[in-house]
Amino acid sequence: KVDRLTRSLSDFARIVETLDRQGASFVSVTQQFNTTSSMGRLTLNVLLSFAQFEREVTSERIRDKIAASKAKGMWMGGMAPLGYDLQDTKLVVNQTEAETVRDIFRRYVELGSVNTLVDDLKRQHIRTKVWTPRHGQKRGGGYFDRLILYRLLKNELYIGRIAFKGKSYEGQHQGIVPSDLWQQVQGRLAGNRNDRVKTKASPYQAVLTGLVYDDRGNRMSPAFARKANGQRYNYYVSQPLLTGQRDQAGTVGRVPANDLDQLVEAQVTALLKQAVGAMRPDSSRHWRHAVQRVSIHSDRVIIAISQSRTKKSSALKKIVVPVHLRRRGKASYIAPTEDKPARPKPNKALIKAVARAHHWRGLLESGEYESIIELTKVLDQEPHYARSILQLAFLSPTMTERILKGMQSSLITLTILTKKPVSLTW
Repeated sequence: KVDRLTRSLSDFARIVETLDRQGASFVSVTQQFNTTSSMGRLTLNVLLSFAQFEREVTSERIRDKIAASKAKGMWMGGMAPLGYDLQDTKLVVNQTEAETVRDIFRRYVELGSVNTLVDDLKRQHIRTKVWTPRHGQKRGGGYFDRLILYRLLKNELYIGRIAFKGKSYEGQHQGIVPSDLWQQVQGRLAGNRNDRVKTKASPYQAVLTGLVYDDRGNRMSPAFARKANGQRYNYYVSQPLLTGQRDQAGTVGRVPANDLDQLVEAQVTALLKQAVGAMRPDSSRHWRHAVQRVSIHSDRVIIAISQSRTKKSSALKKIVVPVHLRRRGKASYIAPTEDKPARPKPNKALIKAVARAHHWRGLLESGEYESIIELTKVLDQEPHYARSILQLAFLSPTMTERILKGMQSSLITLTILTKKPVSLTW
């Protein structure tokens, strides 16, 4: 019958359109209607409407049945979690696995980090639950990763409850984790969770991922932080800092990723141009493939590159770039010793402040406003802020030009320039 073919009006409409394009028609041998006539199509649509209604009602009843069973604390099928076995569709405690689960909860309270706990479980060779489905092929038995471990620590099943669509019900199975231990873990998880600002994905890609190391040989991985306004700051962070082992980190544990990427790109591209002469316009895009290792020290950056396509160790060449590592908050700020940026890098905030300063200076000199106080009242700004910005209008022409072109020293920032009076010795 037609409802055996489909129980969706939209699906059947697409089927009929396909048949019509091919010059074919649909015939139901056991049901007397002709789909080539308007009455036959009406009859068919009525039958399919009832078929679709029956399907939707059946789905609602199944969902209601599952919700009612969950509310009673029943286990509704699927693979038994670690710590339990299935007997007659019910969860029964597996004492050996239950002790493993409790130990995982206790270790998380001690370590306070899911990432650290993942490494700890690997060292102890603790694996996920092994189970055998109906087809007989074993599943599971792998190492815990961050996602699996996080789900285990958040699973209310281990305190004897069943969670369903945001609600929690008393389960018919026995809990294996004490409630006080559970509350400690949830408190730690909530404290470690960072509130993320919903912003558009940053186009930045950490091109040196897997190649950056600190002066102790620890790999530095990409990381980022966001301010309340959504501004994203990218870093390379030493692994010991990420895992809470600060004593094993090098002298420099965190560096701005954008600064390091630009510094390495400029140095490697220049060396490759010297080695092969005039490069094709697109050759500079492949500088990343020549880089083998980047080591960060307190006074220098060492770049190991390969000028050979074989990338053998004998073909490696090292570039030593002297730098100053200055502090900016929790991160180290990379500044080449020659005090020149690796490439033009316009500072939008600084350029905007310089433009505003010249605009305000023009308003005052033209006599439109008699004083800074009058100007700040109209602009709804604080007088001390206006004075600090106005002095940027008296920077030297050379400095102003470098700022507009993005060629200013990496040490020149809006905070630095407005912190003290601008020198007029130029």
